[in-house]
Amino acid sequence: MNSVYCLTHVRTGMNWALRFFWALIALACLLASMSLASTARSDDIPPVEGEAPAGQEAFKHTRAGAYFVDTSLREQYNRLLSQTRTLQADLDAERIGGAEALRELGDLQTKLQQLRDEIEKKKVLVQPGKLHKQSETTTFDLGPARLLFITADDIRVEGWDGTQVKCVLDKTVVAADDKPVDEHLQGIKLVHRHGLAPNVVGPTPAELEARQREFLASPDGQKLNEQQREAMLQTHRTSADSYNVYRAFQGKEIDTLEIEGLTYEQGNHNLSFEIRSGGTVRVVGSESQRYASLTVYVPTCQAVALRGAGENLDVQGLHGDLVVEGQGDRGYGNNFRIRDLHGSLTVSNVPLELIESIHGNVNFQSTIANGPTYTGERDGERILATPAPRVLTCRNVDGDLVAWVTRDELNLDTIAGRIDVKNEFGKTTLVVGRALAERPHRVVSESGRIEVHLAPGSLGSLPLQALTSCGTVRSNAAFDVLEETTHCIFPDHAGIRRGWGGFMSIRDGKSARAMDMYDLLGAAVRGDDASPGLNLISRSGTVRVLYEP
Repeated sequence: MNSVYCLTHVRTGMNWALRFFWALIALACLLASMSLASTARSDDIPPVEGEAPAGQEAFKHTRAGAYFVDTSLREQYNRLLSQTRTLQADLDAERIGGAEALRELGDLQTKLQQLRDEIEKKKVLVQPGKLHKQSETTTFDLGPARLLFITADDIRVEGWDGTQVKCVLDKTVVAADDKPVDEHLQGIKLVHRHGLAPNVVGPTPAELEARQREFLASPDGQKLNEQQREAMLQTHRTSADSYNVYRAFQGKEIDTLEIEGLTYEQGNHNLSFEIRSGGTVRVVGSESQRYASLTVYVPTCQAVALRGAGENLDVQGLHGDLVVEGQGDRGYGNNFRIRDLHGSLTVSNVPLELIESIHGNVNFQSTIANGPTYTGERDGERILATPAPRVLTCRNVDGDLVAWVTRDELNLDTIAGRIDVKNEFGKTTLVVGRALAERPHRVVSESGRIEVHLAPGSLGSLPLQALTSCGTVRSNAAFDVLEETTHCIFPDHAGIRRGWGGFMSIRDGKSARAMDMYDLLGAAVRGDDASPGLNLISRSGTVRVLYEP
């Protein structure tokens, strides 16, 4: 790992009644030891130095090094990127508008892409350390349950016609010189196990209930009063809920894969480095010596679960359900894609950039967003700014799409089933190129922009409601297609009465009755069970509905 520390989701097999208590103890011990550990690790290996061409600055960091580009190119890129983001934000917030502003944005985006292409051609990789690599291939038969659980941070999964699971482990060791690193390479191992794995996937509901009964019947359990027993049971339920995503794996003999040798305790020490350009130090960092990427070729299976996926994720052609659990965006900037999946997809907190051709339902959540990062000083003030949101494209989904994200920029296209999207503060663009399913559809946001492009006939007989409480609603629809509702008071999802306004469909050439409108709009805002229709709600952002010719 790099020099940034994070606390990951730890799962243990200890007594469930004491799990929360021991987690607090472990957290306290970790926090107390981090400063000592970081001091000790900084002296593991003498620092190594690298030299970048004069007049260049770091453009993108990578493992134990960085890509450098000419300073003038970097400054030009920063200016264009800032101008593009500012103009886009002004357009999204309705501070400016019109064809001229859109043309200006298009020109800026074109120039920015051209500059990115130029930087890609001219960038120079500088890695002070020496990289030693080794590849190792193993195979095994998938168990009768045909369930595979993989724990890895840099992972690629590909479906194939083979009868066995084939694993390719690519090991990399960063060293200060060219001396052999056989011990480090041998220390990186792929471990395969087969059997019950409650410590990995959690207990079944029956196992949890049995544990609860056993504890309550024990001397310690008998000492608890009613309030303490309920607190204990609630702790059990909360712990069990965190494993719900692995319900299909619980109580079954499954195959698990895990990479050993990548923690400090397993011999993965740190390498400090610095890179100069023209006599000036441009990059200073600390990197773990060992890292590994794993490619797994999987035959047709019942399901695959992936835990980690913090550095790289690429899944393609898998036949089976897929569950992915991450810990948010770690900022490595690699690929995060899932394509051509023949099964359902469940994803939690992985920085995906592409979900494409999913032959099943999709349910993804991305609520761990990058927090503010230090960006320097200006006018005597230190500045922490939130990075730009990720862009996630989700297209060609044969089933339902359910999503809850914090501030991603979502681009949705060709969703065959129900659409239920909550994008709290990001922009959502929905392209409806063919008839929507006769289901209740919803896209909601707190302050993000919602933009929907409707092809002719794509709504069919479905009504549309586009609402805001204190934002803007826009549409090019004719007056006999969408009518205005300028003031309607009803409770939101929290039961607070608010005023709402926007556009809603005219059905059969008639305006909706007041009570029908109240029921439709209330259900859309609160997320209650609703009749089929397309509901678009941004409390303080902009909702834009475009009927394509």
